[in-house]
Amino acid sequence: MDEHRFDIAIVDVMIGDGVTLPLAERLQSRGLPFIFATGLSRHEDTFRAFPDVPVVTKPYASHHLVSAMQAALGNRRG
Repeated sequence: MDEHRFDIAIVDVMIGDGVTLPLAERLQSRGLPFIFATGLSRHEDTFRAFPDVPVVTKPYASHHLVSAMQAALGNRRG
């Protein structure tokens, strides 16, 4: 994050045995836009700390991913 510029991040909640919530917390604390792409339900407690972050549930269609990214970028600018 410190070395590269990006417009938005797509964060998979669980990668292998790891959980990526610390990354999401860093993104949020820096005001950087991101979305979650996950196999978990949107109603999981996992997302309670991220009420304004769009969640795309796998499997997803590309237009759902694009809509979520547009929403995240709009939240940042709005």
